[in-house]
Amino acid sequence: MSESTRDPINSTERFKLSNKELLAEWDIDVNRDPQSIPLDQLDPSHPDLFEADTMMPYYERLRKEDPVHYHEETMFGPYWSITKYEDIMHVDTNHKVFSSDSRRGGISLGGIADPDPDPNFALPMFIQEDPPKHDDQRKVIAPMFTPNHLQTLHHLIRERAVNILDNLPRNEEFNWVKEVSIELTGQMLATLFDVPQEDRHKLVYWSDTVQNLGDPEFFESVEEGFAELWKCWEYFDAVWKERVERNEPGEDLISMLVHGESTKDMPPNEYLGNILLLIVGGNDTGFGIHRCVGNRLAEMQLNIIWEEIMKRFPKIELVGDPKYLRSSFIHGIRELPVIIPA
Repeated sequence: MSESTRDPINSTERFKLSNKELLAEWDIDVNRDPQSIPLDQLDPSHPDLFEADTMMPYYERLRKEDPVHYHEETMFGPYWSITKYEDIMHVDTNHKVFSSDSRRGGISLGGIADPDPDPNFALPMFIQEDPPKHDDQRKVIAPMFTPNHLQTLHHLIRERAVNILDNLPRNEEFNWVKEVSIELTGQMLATLFDVPQEDRHKLVYWSDTVQNLGDPEFFESVEEGFAELWKCWEYFDAVWKERVERNEPGEDLISMLVHGESTKDMPPNEYLGNILLLIVGGNDTGFGIHRCVGNRLAEMQLNIIWEEIMKRFPKIELVGDPKYLRSSFIHGIRELPVIIPA
């Protein structure tokens, strides 16, 4: 394996770099056949591959030829690709060997082991913790997602789904993601946090900010994006203080965090980290200890929205290609142009 020709930099320094310059330095041809790339240069982590939706052949080759592969030189620094199911299961369920702790590098690309990280950029959250802390903090908010509690939301979700679908335009192109997916999710987030519905767009914006930190179309640098995320902390700091002053504990997520033994004394960056984890919605995902705490709620919303779609629309026409996030952390769709015939 060749020696690295680039000097490593810490996370704080990387976050100050220009997103545009960083992408230009690591510019790639997203349509290049991965079979033509030397195996030691194969890197499926580049966000442009996810935006172009051309990353899967990279993983197919790695799974076939080198399912435990070390990538030495990438825009995020060195990392390992694990591409077979059994190996992924082994890693995800063995926290004593494969730690999720953010101080040991965490779970995301670019993570660097640092026992004393910069709190302006390091945002601890329970998905980036090992047991017992992971389990203790997760249990604090788990009651929100029990089957019995979710049933109390069933009627509200259907009512909102009906209202959203009944107000969609006919014979006119619109973005399904914005008008349906984000709207339904944003309304539910505001309910779970017990904040005003008119603030749901702030929650969606901060969720988008997390996903777009490295995208030059949105932020000049990751540092600039973090400045927006700290506005999220300012908002929820006020919510936290209001929940502390309530005579009776509420049943919303912030009240649960305020009164949870493992969460009531969180420092600002850890509070922000856990808020963003909950806003982004179910990134605590996997097959072992990191299984999605909100998967039942997501399944309920999907079932209901599809039931109501099938009642109304015999046909929904896709009139353009989907546009994907420029992110190798979340492979999500940001634009889906459709027309509903009258």
